Amino acid sequence: MDKILWYLYRKRKLASSAGVKIHRSAFICKNTEVHGPGSYGKGTEVYSSKIDRYTYVVNARISNAYIGSFCSIGPGVKIGGLGIHPLNLLSTSPVFYSTLNQAGKMLCEKSLGLEELKSVVIGCDVWIGANALILDGVKVGHGAVIAAGAVVVNDVPDYSIVGGVPAKEIRKRFSNSEIERILNMEWWHWTEEEIKKNINLFQVNV
Repeated sequence: MDKILWYLYRKRKLASSAGVKIHRSAFICKNTEVHGPGSYGKGTEVYSSKIDRYTYVVNARISNAYIGSFCSIGPGVKIGGLGIHPLNLLSTSPVFYSTLNQAGKMLCEKSLGLEELKSVVIGCDVWIGANALILDGVKVGHGAVIAAGAVVVNDVPDYSIVGGVPAKEIRKRFSNSEIERILNMEWWHWTEEEIKKNINLFQVNV
């Protein structure tokens, strides 16, 4: 699978290469890596991330994340890039502990090392509903579903459906034995030819 490095400004025309489609209003920064086939819709912004094949994104903002194959990311979703502020200091403002100049001015001479810009890791075949928010450092397992509007502050297990603020598990998609069987298959690593040969597996209930 060819690797595509995109650095597109908003006024450029719709880009399409090796199955990767990027809307002319989308922005994919130069230190982001995307693998095709894939689609990045109107208004999408992606920064410092890696996204694997067959994933599509609709008007979402993604930062400092790894996203697996076959993911579906809905409109208004925000993934990572939000930062984590310490709660045990007198103030949560970074002007007192960070030299990254987030507020336009620093009141400290050296960093206290409290900046926590942790990556988000999202597995394969994950569906993230509209306007969901996934905070820095969260890991979302394979096959998980994030309900629309959910605020995800903790890791999400494989094949779990979560929703709410903060997000909590609603139920598993399948039984534990079925989940184990699917995880052992690792079908998201199959070649396109292998998937086509076994397409019937994807068109019936588990």
